[in-house]
Amino acid sequence: MVKKDKSGMKLCSISPDCGILLLRILVGVMFIFSFGYGKFFGGPTRWAAVAGMAGITFLPVFWGFLVAVIEFIGGIMVLIGLYTRFAALAIALVLLVALFTAHREALFSLNVAGFGTAFTFFMVALALFKLGGGNHLNLEKKLFKKEA
Repeated sequence: MVKKDKSGMKLCSISPDCGILLLRILVGVMFIFSFGYGKFFGGPTRWAAVAGMAGITFLPVFWGFLVAVIEFIGGIMVLIGLYTRFAALAIALVLLVALFTAHREALFSLNVAGFGTAFTFFMVALALFKLGGGNHLNLEKKLFKKEA
C-alpha cells in the first residue's frame, strides 16, 4: 500500500522506488556534507588543492570549483529528486576522473581505502543515472507532472 504525505507525494512503501529513494538519500547526504560542502565553501585555495590531488595543472581553480559545484549542488539535486539523471551522471564523471587520478595507485592493488569509497559511489551514481529519481519524494515529478 502506498501512503501519501500532505502534499500528495508518495511516501516509501515496499517497491523499487523506495530503494531508489534510499540511494538518493545516501548519495545526496554524502555528497552535500561529506564531499561537497568543504570544497564548495573552501574558496580558490581549496579548489586548486582539489585539482592538484588529481594532478590537474591547467586552470586548477576552475576545475576544482567545477568539482565542488558538481559534488555540492549535484548532491542537493539528487537528494531532492531534481534532474536526478543529469546530476548523477555529473557525479559519476567526477568519480571516474578521481578513480583514475587521485586513486590511481589503488586501482590494481588490494589497498582499497579511498578507492573503495570512490568506486562504490561511482557505481551508485551510475545506477541512479540508469534508474532516474524514482517516484517517491521526487521534486522533478512534482514540478513537471511527469514520471521520473
